[in-house]
Amino acid sequence: MGMWEVVTLKDSDQRIGIEHHFKIFAGPGAGKTRFLINHIKNVIGQSKRLSKTRKIACITYTNIAVDTIIQRLEDFAEKVEVSTIHSFLYKHIVKPYLFLIKDEFGIPIENIDGHDEIIPSSGLINAWIEETNQKYLRAKDITTKKISEALCDICWQFNAEGQLQLVLRHPYKGNMGKVSIKYASFETYKKLCWERGLLHHDDVLFFSWILLIKNPRIQDIIRAKFPYLFIDEFQDTNPIQTSIIEILANKETIVGVIGDKAQSIYSFQGADVKQFVDFVLPNMTIYTLENNHRSTQEIIDVLNFIREKDLKQSSPDNKRGTKPKVILGSPIEAHKKALEMVGQPVCTLSYTNIGSNEMKSGLMTASGVDLFDHLLYEDSNSKRARQIYTIIKAIEHCRHNHIKDAITLITKVCNSTNEITKEKAALILLKKLVNHYQSFKNKSLTEFYNNDIDGLLVKKNKISSGKIKDFYDGVSYEEVALWVKINEDNSLHRTIHKAKGDEFNNVMILIRGTPSEFNEKKELDFLLSSDIEDESHRVYYVALSRAKKNLFLNIPTIKSEDIKVKLEKMGFEII
Repeated sequence: MGMWEVVTLKDSDQRIGIEHHFKIFAGPGAGKTRFLINHIKNVIGQSKRLSKTRKIACITYTNIAVDTIIQRLEDFAEKVEVSTIHSFLYKHIVKPYLFLIKDEFGIPIENIDGHDEIIPSSGLINAWIEETNQKYLRAKDITTKKISEALCDICWQFNAEGQLQLVLRHPYKGNMGKVSIKYASFETYKKLCWERGLLHHDDVLFFSWILLIKNPRIQDIIRAKFPYLFIDEFQDTNPIQTSIIEILANKETIVGVIGDKAQSIYSFQGADVKQFVDFVLPNMTIYTLENNHRSTQEIIDVLNFIREKDLKQSSPDNKRGTKPKVILGSPIEAHKKALEMVGQPVCTLSYTNIGSNEMKSGLMTASGVDLFDHLLYEDSNSKRARQIYTIIKAIEHCRHNHIKDAITLITKVCNSTNEITKEKAALILLKKLVNHYQSFKNKSLTEFYNNDIDGLLVKKNKISSGKIKDFYDGVSYEEVALWVKINEDNSLHRTIHKAKGDEFNNVMILIRGTPSEFNEKKELDFLLSSDIEDESHRVYYVALSRAKKNLFLNIPTIKSEDIKVKLEKMGFEII
């Protein structure tokens, strides 16, 4: 097969050859997960290159998607390793082989146990300022929060020579007014993190790439273990991941990638849609899956309107339904109206984390201030602030059934020095807090911290006076908990990013604002002037395409008659 041969698949059940690299362009609802499951089963049935120790690697973007694929593979799952890219690389490259480069990078490998997002504490920031001689960053007008945001923005990127270096994803974040953070200090920050056992997800990519380049024997071992490597949601990959895939595809391992450029919505994590569009391997065949099996034709018509320049879908079995609807008013009232209309659960999707949390709790925020961030950076007693931050985060993760994450968090502050009993103590205390949730959720943070977590902490500094007490007195536990970000959310009220790869019978997309401040032309730009090159438009495209039967948009108001007419022409009914 030629490198540029393009084949349109009639449906996701059509079989393709198992011993050539492939790339599949598949729009929403085209059945890419179904295709992937069928192809994996076909490989297992036909291939002579699999055994107990030689499996298929299947990489997808979220843990929710991992669980979905494992469930759909049924009895075939034992021959497949399904995971996220970071988990796969950590398990098979970083964890077993990091010792080979520990001296070169000064990594105390005994301290490293897993990988995570890292929000630097005041102590870590101060140690880094001291170590890198940047004492000017302690100026009164430079907040700890601003420095933290810059350090959280550090990432690994290829330079012109093809080597990985530390840069700011958004260079402006290094500007601290009259002074700037030294780029040369980023490496010291990373080393201070590693010394404390803190490994960022991005570091997993860096060390995997370094280990593969410096030790070709590791390449051979991974290829031998995984003669087939399939990657779903490839439009969300970044250049380091692409380079790693290309290395493994050099010989023996067959690589297949599936994606859709219009569903690339993770540039804030380093994803680059060009990685999918430009990705090519020798003798690769390119396939397309075009139909939309998920949605009614009325919903597909809206999707086609947004994407008229590059993709036109239809419902192969001519699914028909009601017109998509725009419901004016507050999100909570609009959701009630949608529930009345369909008589079934309605999933709400928000652009922001706070939007989805407000819908979960039914509590709307009084201001746009991130209270979780505020307590972390405004309390001069940074240890106390981090204790409160960690406990609230643990409780909320537990309430969303992320028990493992909750225990990991609570053990960081738990009143036990014995590692064996610490996890058990953490579980007991977590259970106690969650069982008594109703008794403290409306209390102020001062009451919650001073009175409701007795015996939990190794050392507790009561909130007794000062400016920070006014803040703690003035906000409830529940108001602060609204700002917690849940790692993996499978509730009916999610951010659009966390609904990626999922589908629902009934979807309501929340377009936020207040009637007095709502700029309808700007906020509805993704419909009125659709441009799939604009990532914010792609985010809403992903949201719209999650709906199977009923699609709702909620906006505060529409004042312009022209906009009403345009929405009606697109197929919306305005309520």
